[in-house]
Amino acid sequence: MALVDSNTYIEPTAGTSLNASRSQFNNSLRSLLTNFKSAATPSATNITASGVNIGNQDGMLFRSAATNALYISDSVHVKSAPVGGNFTRVGIGNRVENGIGALAANIASYEIGELVATPSASGALSANARLYLITDNSAAMSGVKDMGIPPTNGSIVNTMIGIGAITADRMGTSSVTTVKINDSAVTTAKINDSAVTTDKINDSAVTTDKLNDSAVTTDKLGASAVTQSKILQNVQTHTNSSTVTVNALALMSYVKHSGTGTLTVGAGQFDGQTINIRSNGTMTISWSAGSQGISLGSDAKLASGIYDSDEGYWFFSETVTT
Repeated sequence: MALVDSNTYIEPTAGTSLNASRSQFNNSLRSLLTNFKSAATPSATNITASGVNIGNQDGMLFRSAATNALYISDSVHVKSAPVGGNFTRVGIGNRVENGIGALAANIASYEIGELVATPSASGALSANARLYLITDNSAAMSGVKDMGIPPTNGSIVNTMIGIGAITADRMGTSSVTTVKINDSAVTTAKINDSAVTTDKINDSAVTTDKLNDSAVTTDKLGASAVTQSKILQNVQTHTNSSTVTVNALALMSYVKHSGTGTLTVGAGQFDGQTINIRSNGTMTISWSAGSQGISLGSDAKLASGIYDSDEGYWFFSETVTT
């Protein structure tokens, strides 16, 4: 190879003339001074001792003019030696490339474990001043990992995030869903009174098991917020003889009867459940077994009942109209 001053290291032998010895000695010093800088690594013939070509020696340095990087010869710890011989970057600091494009152009010279920075004074390239890690010996950009990007292997846990670090402006409106919220995590102390409005609550989301008995007080309900549609009222229409359905979810039931026949009222579902019955025809009411009250038979036009779950039957009253 064409190298400055032959870029060789030769130890003069006893038979070498004084002039030749001095020339060989000077060339050796120049090679050591420049760390054998060349586009190619020193070959076996470049290193000679006692007239024998001994080749690269562990510990010697080589500066590549092709990759602009410094290498050390290490036959034990060499990884891939992409520049040739036993020369490796192991144990030497990071490289610097003029942007990501320059890194891609030189990727074949990199080996596993190297760090490379890509700062650049060039306008378009200056935005990509990053630090990369070479993770394999594939000589491909697929083995280059950006050290500034958080890992995607699930290694980031909640203890790594500051208590007040996540603010509303960092969360997308559609990203917070019910499956992301633990039931025990939402307490009254975490909710601002003015933050919960009707448009933020799904009708089907508020069920009785979600409400603490002592949590719903009159001061929490706006005068116009409680409408008939929000109170489960069961309205039924019956003709002639029929059986009234006692709805398990209805606080009150209203039954409108017409024609002639018997209305059968089954047992209530919970304490305090009420039922009101009106007929514009002729009806006889058959209350569930054990119910207490005075029956007017077919003369009854209006009737009301309240269920007592302790007793297990209705307390009712019947009346006539003029």
